[in-house]
Amino acid sequence: MDRAEIDAQGNGTLFFGKAKVQECQLLQSNVFLLGTVVVLERQTQQTPKPGQFYLMRSAKSAVQLDRPISVYRAEEKIDNASGTKIVLLEFLILEKGRGTQELCTLQTDDEIELIGPLGNTFAEFYSGRQKKDSVETCIIGGGIGIAPVAFFASTLEPKSYDFYASFKSGSYGTERINPARLVVTTDDGSEGIHGMLSVALDAQKIRDAGYKEVFACGPTPMLAYVQKICKEAGVKCFLSMENRMACGVGACLGCTINTTQGNKRVCKDGPVFDADSVQFESPAPAVHGSLFSTAKTVSKENENSAEPNLGVTIAGVHFANPVIAASGTFGFGQNYRGFFDVNKLGGICSKGMTLEPRAGNPGQRLVEVTGGLVNSIGLENPGVPHFKSY
Repeated sequence: MDRAEIDAQGNGTLFFGKAKVQECQLLQSNVFLLGTVVVLERQTQQTPKPGQFYLMRSAKSAVQLDRPISVYRAEEKIDNASGTKIVLLEFLILEKGRGTQELCTLQTDDEIELIGPLGNTFAEFYSGRQKKDSVETCIIGGGIGIAPVAFFASTLEPKSYDFYASFKSGSYGTERINPARLVVTTDDGSEGIHGMLSVALDAQKIRDAGYKEVFACGPTPMLAYVQKICKEAGVKCFLSMENRMACGVGACLGCTINTTQGNKRVCKDGPVFDADSVQFESPAPAVHGSLFSTAKTVSKENENSAEPNLGVTIAGVHFANPVIAASGTFGFGQNYRGFFDVNKLGGICSKGMTLEPRAGNPGQRLVEVTGGLVNSIGLENPGVPHFKSY
């Protein structure tokens, strides 16, 4: 079932709107803690789980694309006065480019635009190992990647996991975790062990510790190293990946990564992946199966309804109304159904298709420019026969 489901009234279960900033606090150097309150329109709307993220930007932004930011903390509450469900959210943000710079300079009561929660969760891969006499779960966070794994760790039984945190300098994000063992490494030796993750953890140490599963998020070189040592140790590993994003719901295909099952979208198929499937070096493009499902057929017009008849017939095809999603913007149908009822559309122009499945272009697919973005997707699509089968 699609995570972005429609509730019984046909309303989206994801949040798509504005929220006010509660705080924007400098933690160290160029790392900020951003706190906000999201007021949900409906009780059925989703609240974030560990591993998920939001697309966000300042409401007064000069950038075209929202930035994907993982949730560091989430707390659901009910407003006593109105009975409305609210969610307190915290994000750790690294000031890196123009978009994150805007977020890191926000003040209390400034507005941000949010879409989410998006993506899958660590819980979908967690075995639930919580033994009294041993620790079998290892959690690793690198730099700003500590945010989603710290959120995940905070939901587990205290002392049921070991936590490794690696930074260039100093440390942050470990205040709410309660591991059996916390190991910190820093490139400059300012805290913990002097060096990168490799000085504290390797394949032999994984075996000696008795870990049965490893969860990690951080810079790509660190994740490639974690994948390597876990494979050598024969231990299952799950990685939270990142890539530039545009839509966040799987329609634009701009955030794909290479996997053993072909291209996978970080926003929709991830961001958490089984490490066995991730390929850090780009292979030659290969034909693979569909990543998508098509939209539901629009409902037939109720002849007895008092509503005006907006039906149109084009080239012999009847549409319930003339509102048709433009080609290229709506994926292959259901990508946006978490925000509104797709069946209200008269029709959908899908992204371009070829007769046979096509993997599209390897490498970086999105580049933001002034006033917009340039993309080079390479016409990735599931092929006409697969599309027609739905």
